[in-house]
Amino acid sequence: MLSLVRSNWIFRWGLAALLVLFVSACGDEAVDTDNGGNKGDMMQDQIDPEDTAQDTSADRPDTDEPGEPDNGETPEPDNGETPEPDNGETPEPDHPHWDGATWETFIPGEDETALYHIVPYGPDEFDLTARLFHNVEWKGGTWSQIVVGDLEPGKDGMAIYVDLSEPWVARAKGVEVYSSDYEAGVGQVEYFTEPIVLPLDQAAGESTKVDTTMIGKFRDHEEGEGVGVSYTIKVESYDYVYEAPWGDLPGCVKIVVTLSGDFTGGSEIPVEVIAHPTQRIVFWESTPAFVSVAIKEAWKK
Repeated sequence: MLSLVRSNWIFRWGLAALLVLFVSACGDEAVDTDNGGNKGDMMQDQIDPEDTAQDTSADRPDTDEPGEPDNGETPEPDNGETPEPDNGETPEPDHPHWDGATWETFIPGEDETALYHIVPYGPDEFDLTARLFHNVEWKGGTWSQIVVGDLEPGKDGMAIYVDLSEPWVARAKGVEVYSSDYEAGVGQVEYFTEPIVLPLDQAAGESTKVDTTMIGKFRDHEEGEGVGVSYTIKVESYDYVYEAPWGDLPGCVKIVVTLSGDFTGGSEIPVEVIAHPTQRIVFWESTPAFVSVAIKEAWKK
């Protein structure tokens, strides 16, 4: 069974950790309460994820202070938003090496979507929509869920579960994959016994190696035993220019993740990811679900 799972996923998890890292630029806050559970748009085990509605801001009308003189200024209209309290906190820090990248702009809002062109492992290329959800229960924890496509049996989709509550640090838990050629449930599930921590602020030329144990399940087969896997994450450049369908995107980060260990049978498999400060993941090869994912239409509300 383990060999079957490994053969199906050896090329598909090169960036699960990285997707967490960039496409997952979606995490707002996710707190791991336990390291077991399942859910997603891409892969699922046997646990159904529950999307939790986000907190909404309370209405707070603007009021003038008593005795305040009329200085002729036009008051700001009441838009129903609650002003942020002044608690002395500093704004989200900028990335130490990536010009133009801030944690706030790198994370898409839940009302934002983008269209990606998909090259599948089978024939017939197609497009899928990417979006983000917060507070999703999976494998005993609460995560941000990055979804590409549809999380339904018989449809193509992928979901990545990650905690991005700390700026420029990602904690990746796992991924679920759905496939149009499998209507019985989730097609694939992979998750780490303990979330892996990925630093997202390393300098160009630096590498970080993460060793972990991964558990996987393929379609109706039994869940496999844990197998050792290593990710070596190297930033090649913060000045890469990516050719998007609507024009060049300068100032991208190009990262190569090398997958190795028992999971790959001793081989080293390089995987490439390119991300932009405001367009997030623009290209990702060898994803858990597809041969490649490339942005086709920009992120928008």
